[in-house]
This record gives sequence, C-alpha cells and structure tokens, in this order.
Amino acid sequence: VSFIDAIKDFTKINLDNCGLSGELYNLWLIPKVSGSDIRLKDLSMNNNQIFGTVPEEFSKLKSLSLKNNKINDIDPALFQKKFGLFGLINVDLSKNNISQDISSIFINA
Repeated sequence: VSFIDAIKDFTKINLDNCGLSGELYNLWLIPKVSGSDIRLKDLSMNNNQIFGTVPEEFSKLKSLSLKNNKINDIDPALFQKKFGLFGLINVDLSKNNISQDISSIFINA
C-alpha cells in the first residue's frame, strides 16, 4: 500500500513543526491534494521552512494554514470560483515573506 493510498481517506493532516523544507509546490503532498480520490479538507504546515507560491490546487481545501514559513507569493486562481471547486474558507499565511499586494486577490474572490 502506498503512502497516498494509506492517507486518501484522511480529512485533516497536521504537519506543524515537522522540519519540512523546500518549495511548497514540489513537496510530495501538494500534487496529491488535487486528486479526485483524496478527501483532504484541512491542511496545516505551520512552522516549517517552506517557500514559494501557494498553488491553485489548494482551492479544494476548506482550511489551509501555512503560518511562519517563507511563502512569498499566492496564485490568484486559489481564490477564484473555477469548475465548481471553490471551497477554501479559512486561510492563515501570517508570518511569511509575501511582498506583493494581495488585497485584490481577496477583494475579487
């Protein structure tokens, strides 16, 4: 049984303080979040060394927490209603390195 098969029925994963590092999109879990057989709704990866752009695939989640990482950008499509998949309700990106003006992303959501 693969790891993804083992967790496909999980609805919540907490990876806080796990020493994760690297670009967010390239982490092993991210492409799997968008799989049709994955039931994941809540993902928390606070206090790691993750950097990069928050990808559109997270729009299927209900709750996303990436506090205290090195996130520096947000894909605007994350908050757009697309293909009826929009469901993201709670987002916490505090204590990151986001340098762009993201207010328009939330205003147009």
